[in-house]
Amino acid sequence: SDLYKRQINNRSNKCIVSIGNVLPHELVNALKKEVSNTEIHLLYPCVILDITRHFGKRDQIHVLEYLPILTEGVLKCLDPNSPTMRKLCQKSATRVLQTFFKFYPMVAFHQNTQRFAVGTNDKLIICLLYTSPSPRDRQKSRMPSSA
Repeated sequence: SDLYKRQINNRSNKCIVSIGNVLPHELVNALKKEVSNTEIHLLYPCVILDITRHFGKRDQIHVLEYLPILTEGVLKCLDPNSPTMRKLCQKSATRVLQTFFKFYPMVAFHQNTQRFAVGTNDKLIICLLYTSPSPRDRQKSRMPSSA
């Protein structure tokens, strides 16, 4: 039964990611919007994080452009002001950030200071994961919502 559930989950993720190959902007916006939605189920954000991780692994060309937006969505789940969501999503969010770090050279993580950074052509976004996950932009005080 667990094997069957995993197979269905993997097929669902592949299907959603293949939609992202054709319409990456729409998928990224949906993922960012839905990642903090707990009205459907408390674990729904974890499902969205899992889809984000699969998208990051499978479609690296499209994800490059949207990496800051996807990272911002993942960090929403680690907000210390939402302790329940942070606790429920910490494992899933960590897996997504690890995937980004593994597949994208413009992503860095410093374990001792718990800093996660994403570089783009025009800015560097740094986040302290253990305190406040609000992304900090080196050029501005906060990362814009439409990065």
